[in-house]
Amino acid sequence: MPAHFHVPTDFTKDPIQFVALEDTGAVLTHSRKGHVGIGEDKKEVQLVDFVGGKDVGVLENSFAMQWQNIGNTTQVHFTGTGGSLAGAEGNPGVFLIDGQTFKINILQKRTDGSFYLEANEDFLMVVAKSMPNGSPDVESIQASQFPASGVKLPIGYWHSVPFPIPGAGKLNFVELVAKTDKNAVINIPEHTGTPLRIPINPVCDQDD
Repeated sequence: MPAHFHVPTDFTKDPIQFVALEDTGAVLTHSRKGHVGIGEDKKEVQLVDFVGGKDVGVLENSFAMQWQNIGNTTQVHFTGTGGSLAGAEGNPGVFLIDGQTFKINILQKRTDGSFYLEANEDFLMVVAKSMPNGSPDVESIQASQFPASGVKLPIGYWHSVPFPIPGAGKLNFVELVAKTDKNAVINIPEHTGTPLRIPINPVCDQDD
């Protein structure tokens, strides 16, 4: 982790709360269809903003996420299916404890631009703004349910991996990022001793 990304020891002191989608700062796109293409062949889709307005192009990755029971642990399993993620596989640091609490180990952000994501079903994700030094802002960290139809995070937003609502089937994602594919990652327990915690009940309440 770059030295200027700092996570205070009390970063995980309080549970993260689920909030309404409009309070996260995310931009809903509804669909990437019909957007103006970029590049000479006009086949690339411009849905991400780049740092400094650099014309670096768009990289499209695809991956799947699903809940798995392994022993006494319920965890998310990641499988990379296309782009720079193809062939990657494993647990991306998301667990469900006793059917009551999500535990999240990893926060990441795209350092060269924003982050666009769409899926076949709605999904959950933690987001946080960046402080002036680039580190995640503990006061802004929150979670929400995001629409399958597409969402874009502003430049500099930290986020967890997207993960399924409990009981959902396999989620298939497509992400659009800067072609540089630069990604900053923070392993939260390495700096605080504990993961981020999110009570599951507010998610269930949203569906009632």
